[in-house]
Formats: sequence, structure tokens, C-alpha cells
Amino acid sequence: MQKAVRELKGVGAKTEKLLQSMGILTFYDLLTCYPKGYDFFSGVTDIAGIQEKEENYLRLKIVSQPKFQYFGKLTALSFYAADESGQRLRVTYFRQPYLAKVMLPGRVLILRGRPHRQKAEWQLINPAVVTEEELTELAAFPLSARYPVRKGISEKKWKQYLKQILSLPADEQPVKDYIEAAVREKYGLLPLWESYQKLHFPKTKAEAEAARKRLVFDEFYFFRAGMAKADREQPNDFPLRSGALAERLIAGLPFALTADQAETIAAIENDLRSQRRMVRLVQGDVGSGKTAVAFAAAAMMIENGYQAALMAPTEVLAVQHFQEAERRLAPLGIKTVLLLGSAKAKEKKETYEQMESGQAHFIIGTHALIQEKAIYRNLGLVITDEQHRFGVMQRENLSRKGVREKLPHILVMSATPIPRTLALILYQDMDISVIKSMPTGRIPVQSFLRSGSARDKIYRFMEKEIRSGAAAYIICPAVEDNEELALTGVISYAQALQKKYPQLRIAYLYGGQPEKEEIMRAFAAGETDILISTTVVEVGVNVPRATVMLVENAERFGLAQLHQLRGRVGRGNRQSYCIFLSDAKDSAIREKLEFVAAHQSGFEIAEYDLKMRGPGDAFGVKQHGLPLLQLADLYQDLPVLEMVSQAAAEIGDSAERRQMLELYYGGSREILSI
Repeated sequence: MQKAVRELKGVGAKTEKLLQSMGILTFYDLLTCYPKGYDFFSGVTDIAGIQEKEENYLRLKIVSQPKFQYFGKLTALSFYAADESGQRLRVTYFRQPYLAKVMLPGRVLILRGRPHRQKAEWQLINPAVVTEEELTELAAFPLSARYPVRKGISEKKWKQYLKQILSLPADEQPVKDYIEAAVREKYGLLPLWESYQKLHFPKTKAEAEAARKRLVFDEFYFFRAGMAKADREQPNDFPLRSGALAERLIAGLPFALTADQAETIAAIENDLRSQRRMVRLVQGDVGSGKTAVAFAAAAMMIENGYQAALMAPTEVLAVQHFQEAERRLAPLGIKTVLLLGSAKAKEKKETYEQMESGQAHFIIGTHALIQEKAIYRNLGLVITDEQHRFGVMQRENLSRKGVREKLPHILVMSATPIPRTLALILYQDMDISVIKSMPTGRIPVQSFLRSGSARDKIYRFMEKEIRSGAAAYIICPAVEDNEELALTGVISYAQALQKKYPQLRIAYLYGGQPEKEEIMRAFAAGETDILISTTVVEVGVNVPRATVMLVENAERFGLAQLHQLRGRVGRGNRQSYCIFLSDAKDSAIREKLEFVAAHQSGFEIAEYDLKMRGPGDAFGVKQHGLPLLQLADLYQDLPVLEMVSQAAAEIGDSAERRQMLELYYGGSREILSI
């Protein structure tokens, strides 16, 4: 049993609630919330020695009376501070008015922050105050990790919690190493617990890199273990005899199948007619028509007397799949039912009875499909979506719902375009189908790269689209404002835009929001005009009336993410638009953004990314869009991925391995993300 974070010293009810909103419920969750980067402590400097855009430590004396300014509800406390030579810089604290009582003239401080020049003077925004004791510790551990903390939990507290966990004796540690010493030595891998210690508190860059290599190895290993066909040679317990119903479904579609769709359906039919169980991955670009393929596979199985189940990541998407299935499959005599965790007990009871009796042919739902009460009459096909964060435990739990230990066929859908060379390594134990071509008649999304100066013009265009019956997304890279990084959070952005356009119906959305499902449902139902969100909508609901996607701070996202976000629009019969907004001056960044804006194919973007990316920053923005990989980067870490392919056969099964596999896929954050 994993220990809850409330057992840590200093974690009360309020802090526990904040951690839970980030998906951190246990010691393991906190341990695997990895640094987003490091700051190197090279000593305390004076103003003349400032390294712009880098973390600096400055010993300064306050030389002016603090001054308050108000920007609506936003407070700013500013004062000047000087070093021993008399050089001055301006220090500003936002939303911290209480500091006026302690930031008094004459006080000497050690401040940590990233100074920048503005109007010919140095500015320091929201710097941290560092104690002499902390300076001593920094000298011993000059690499200081940065974490994605939220308001109410400082990095100092975060590190105190981590130190408590990392100082646990061996018998109390939440995980044990699953790789034997000889295998670790052969491949140059650190012991697991040592990796956690050195990733969070490295003394040198080499230590951090060695720790990261080990943990990247683990991520690739367990990702592949989850995708592997352990039952590769299992017999086909649900053989296909006829595919006539699928042919009728295809004939009745309002569009012609693309060559890729037809080829994929043919490959699935061959699998189902073969002697062994199907475990197939269908890789399809956003909007490529994977749902039609999934429905065709379901129709094949149902015609032959079996049931099919489709597990969706959210209730909103499950409802949309159900509605589409009703339209397409009901005329064929297929009974589709919807099973949601939020349904009333009476509704669920009726659905359970239909599933167990066999009256329900096609069962669509969320993780409610794998609950103990969900019993199937003759489940022959399980359809899941790895992109939607369904892990091996959830997929296999549903798979085991077959009768008398018979294993249903597995069809995994993925919207992450990965170059085929990588896909063959990552999914080498699975059969792979790729859908690249788009359905005929689909109108390509017009994409643009613009600077912040165009924002008001974009708003006016957005308002015009909404007046004609459309809807819009606005994507922000943060939940809350970050003045230091010049990032606007979804909450304040929504408040400001609502004030500017009071006649519009505006809502905001982020991952840990309790009412997330209801907000997504309202937007899909046409009750909201503009949805301001984090990347939680990256893959999700189908809203055909949404015609505008505006991505703020586009340089903060990976290319795969930008492409996935663009895929949220262009799903109806109207022209749609995607605007990437960025004031980044770096030519390499702008070149990448221009490439995404100019190309519609996710596979072309993935190949470009593979070609263009160099070693780079190991802790930079994620590019691949696979949510189960936190540290690993498919392109940069290709040598480690190849190492995993070679080492996998040398790692035996053990209680430690099974525990890690369950934690990796079935942990609390995994459940919260569904």
C-alpha cells in the first residue's frame, strides 16, 4: 500500500488538497513528479556580473521606500535595491502586498531570480529570498531543481517533502528496483532509488544526466511492456466467419473510405479470421477517420455473435461516440448502450443486465466498463485509445472480462503521429496500421503564425465567427499567471476577456478542475462561445461548430502538441482557422512554428521534428504527445529506446517489476487523468 502525502511532516489538509489537485496522492506520485529543469548556483554576484535570462543570486540592500501600484485587482510592490558598488536594480513583487511590512529601506537581502533589462535598467520580478543556511546547502548541491509548483506550495516546501521521502530506510521506500545488478552494470544504469535521489538533488550535471538516463530507461521499458502483446500467440477465441454487416455499414457512410481506412479495415478482418488473437495498433492523424474503422471492427464481431466494448477517456467523448454509434449502427440492428460512472444506479443496473444477458451488443463507456459489476455475455473485442491515457492495467482488466478465460481481441487507437522507424521500435510487439490520408471533402484548417500585436484583430475576427454561429478555443500554457515567464493563466485570461466581451459566453478549463466534464459538455452542446483551456483539450471532444483555435505562447508547446491542438477545429463543414501566437525572437523557434503552420500532416511534422532536433535541453518542452512519458523524449532518447529493446529480454519477471508496472499504469494520476 502506497503511503498518502498527508503522512509527510508539514502536509496539512489544505496542502494535501492542493497536491491532490495536481494528481499527487502518494509518496510515489510526488517522487515521480520530476524537475522541469535545473538552475546552476555559481555563487553570489553583483549587478555588473548579472547573466541575463539565467538564475542569479544577488546580495542587495533596499535603498528606496517600497511603492504600491494597482492594476485592477493586481497589486505590485516595487522598490530599488543596490549592491556594494552602488549599482541599482528595480525589484517588483506581484500579488504579495504583505511584503511591504518587511521590505524596508536598509535591509540586506540575498535575492534569487532572472533579471531582465527594461528601459535601460535591470528589473527583477518576484525574486525568492535566500537565507545564509540555504546558500551553504547550494554550495554543496549547486544544481537546484525547478518544479511545476502551484500557488500555496513553494519550491522550498516541495523539496522538504521530497527530502523526507528520499531519506526513508530501504524497507519503507515506496518502490524497489526491478533490474538485477548485473543487468544495470552491463547497460550503465544507476540503481533505482539512487536515480531518484540524484535527479531531485544532484551535485553535478553528470549525476543528473545519469539519473535521467535510468528513469528514461524505466519509462520506455514500462511503456513498451504495456503495449507488448504478452499473449501474442494466444489462440483466436472469437473467430470471424462473416463480414457482411461491416460492408453494409461502410456502404451507408456519407463519405467514401480513404485507401488507408480501407486497407486498415482489411488488415483487421484478416486478423479476426486468423488463428491467433488480434492485438493491433491503429495510428491515425487527427481527423483521419479512426472512429469509422473502430465501428467497422465492432460490426464484424457483433455480426458473428460477439460483443464489442469501446473505452473512452471522458464521459463527454463517450456520449459523443454513443450518439455516433446510434446513428450508424442502430439501422443495422446493433444495440448500443452507454455505461458512465456518473449514471444513476437504476440506469447502470439496467445496462449491466443488458450486458450480461447479451441484449447489448456494443458497450461504450469510460473506466466504468472495467468495474466489478460490469459482466459481459460474450466480449470479443476491446477498443481503447492509448493516447487517452489508458494503461495496460485498465486495458487488460477489460480484456479479462471475456468468458471462461477467453481473451478478446484488442484494438488500440492512437492519434500521435510517430515516424515509422520509431514506431517499429516502440510498438515492435504489435501489428501496426497507419492512416495518413484524410477523408475526401474535409476542408483543411488555415494556419497562421502571428505576434502578440495582432491579438485584438484576432479577437474581432473570433467575435465575427461566433456571431455567425461558430465557437472558439483559446489555449494557454498555464493555469495561473506567471509574471516572470510572461505567461497568462487560463483563469485570469478568461476574466479579462469576459470583461472585454461581456456579451460572449466564456468558460475556462484545466486538468484538475472538479467540474471539468460539465464544462466540456456545455461547450460541446453549444452553451459556451469561447473555451479558454490548457492542453487538456489536446485530444478530446468533437465540436464541429468550433472554427477558431488560438494558441497563446505557442513557443511553449511541442510541435506534436500544436498539431493535436489544431485538430480540435476543422471537424465541421465550415472553414476553420488556427492561429499560433508567439513573440519569440529566436529564429530556430520561429522556423519550427512556421513549419507547423505551413504543414497539415502530423507525420510530416513528426519527421521534421526528428530531423531538426539536436541534443538540446534534456528537460525542455515535450514534443511527442505521449502522456505516459514524462522525462523521455522519443527523438533525443532514441539510443536509450534501442537499449531497452535489447535489454528487455534480460529483465525477468518479479514482484518488484509487477509493482512498478502497476504504479506506472495504474497509479492515482493515471486514474485522475481519465
